[in-house]
Amino acid sequence: MKRETCPSCLGTGGIGHCNKCGAAGSRAVRGTGQRVACYDNGGATCDRFTVVYLDQPERAANTFAAVGMNHEPFHPQGFGQHTAAMPGRHLGRRIAFAALPGDCQKLVKQDLAPIGC
Repeated sequence: MKRETCPSCLGTGGIGHCNKCGAAGSRAVRGTGQRVACYDNGGATCDRFTVVYLDQPERAANTFAAVGMNHEPFHPQGFGQHTAAMPGRHLGRRIAFAALPGDCQKLVKQDLAPIGC
């Protein structure tokens, strides 16, 4: 089994499961080939959902491009903002990409689409 660093606890876990925290491993978004880590903070903030783009590192250690959003990021009163984030439990509970609301999945897929598509 291929090994990778768990973005939730920084422990070394296998693909699909972390031996330390039990988090689901990162998976590539279908059609993009890019890995993401998705989080849900249960509505504690207006940016309930955070998606960290694990293949887009920033200059600071263990920091990546990310997007924070509510369930309606395209709505005029919705929220969707790009940022940089360190993966981890402080962002909420890890969830599968498929568990994100449809508009959140759409935003991420648009972000990861090759330019000109």
